Amino acid sequence: MIKQIIAKDGSARGIVHGLGHTPEYIVWIGMKARCCNPTHISYSRYGGRGITVCDEWLHDFERFYTDMGPRPTDKHQLDRTDNDKGYSPDNCRWVSPGENALNKRPYNNNKSGFKGVSFDKRALNKPWRATIMRNKKQIQVGAFATPEEANEARLKYMEEHNV
Repeated sequence: MIKQIIAKDGSARGIVHGLGHTPEYIVWIGMKARCCNPTHISYSRYGGRGITVCDEWLHDFERFYTDMGPRPTDKHQLDRTDNDKGYSPDNCRWVSPGENALNKRPYNNNKSGFKGVSFDKRALNKPWRATIMRNKKQIQVGAFATPEEANEARLKYMEEHNV
């Protein structure tokens, strides 16, 4: 299925892999746009903060596809295990939307420094709330005196409930 395109002058013009309209190809194009195109709407959260695409994948869709394989289902998304590192074979995987939602960076206005832990200024004794998003629903883990306690409880809940 893979063939080289040769121009009339004999020069190579590119490779045809037959995968240009697959979901994986569209994901690959989006990944590169977020990291390399300053006019992309999400550039500030990716390329603008140093997230890159590894050299092996940047100009080689076939290598990306060989490393990642096909998406397990139509709903699976490309995820970076460590959100502070770039796109590379050792940092990327296909995950469900629910798994992807759990692997987000804390918001810029997050006062706790922990994902899923927020401050409720209306609460007096236990102002730190631990929450988890699951199937588009917010689960309240509890209220705690410190952000560390809230984070610990959140992580324990996730482990006990296989989240």
